[in-house]
Amino acid sequence: MDNAAIADTLQRMAELLAVKNEIRFKIQAFERAAHTVESLDKPLSEILTAGGTKALLALPGIGAGIAAKIEELLAKGTCKEYEQLKKSLPPGIEELLQVPNLGPKTALLVAKTLKVKSIADLERAIAAHKVAALPRVGEKNEAKILKGLAILKQGQSRMPLGRALPLANEIEAALKSMPGVGQVARAGSLRRMKDTIGDLDFLVTPRNPKDAAGIIAAFASLPQVSDVLFLSLGPCFVIGLALTITGCGVSEEPGEPEAGSSDRGPHKLAAE
Repeated sequence: MDNAAIADTLQRMAELLAVKNEIRFKIQAFERAAHTVESLDKPLSEILTAGGTKALLALPGIGAGIAAKIEELLAKGTCKEYEQLKKSLPPGIEELLQVPNLGPKTALLVAKTLKVKSIADLERAIAAHKVAALPRVGEKNEAKILKGLAILKQGQSRMPLGRALPLANEIEAALKSMPGVGQVARAGSLRRMKDTIGDLDFLVTPRNPKDAAGIIAAFASLPQVSDVLFLSLGPCFVIGLALTITGCGVSEEPGEPEAGSSDRGPHKLAAE
């Protein structure tokens, strides 16, 4: 199992824990670990072979519990807790969580109440306005979820590195010039300089956690970002910004808030 697959599994575990309404600290622990793994220059398998569990524990954001899960993932390709999480939730919930603007609570509500198990099921439910009829959703949020489905489909395309890099340079420079920004680091396929890029991933560390909201607001005002779908912030100290390339534009996807709520962050934006 390579680093990308392990990071993806850790991120999925964070999302499933959010669906189960676990404490935010635990969710953030998995998110931080996923970011760490994604940013590594060396395969975790080599790190473990060379230095054992102590080498994993030396990585930022990797505690004993998550280190054990990484070792299990490397050995078996999955881990017991991940499989238990999947079994404890309605089928198809992981697929629904990929939809921008569909937060964990609403995803669970849709899955349980409407028996939605896939993106296709969700599209049919929206077409029949069944999602809008759900408690605390309404027509406005249903329309935002529908727009999220469009963003998801657009984001499936990839762009050659030569075309993506100038845009990445512009965005990185803009982030570094924002008041309150301490560090900006590239992540994902952009950091690894892959031939094609699906997302422009950045990790932004504020000088002070209180500066995070201002940084996100400043990002939303960049010329590359035209359509603000949600703007909220959770108690995170590192802001993950993933700009999904969609044709000539991008959509920023640092995280997913609950539809109609500002109590869970970070947020999601889109650019046409």
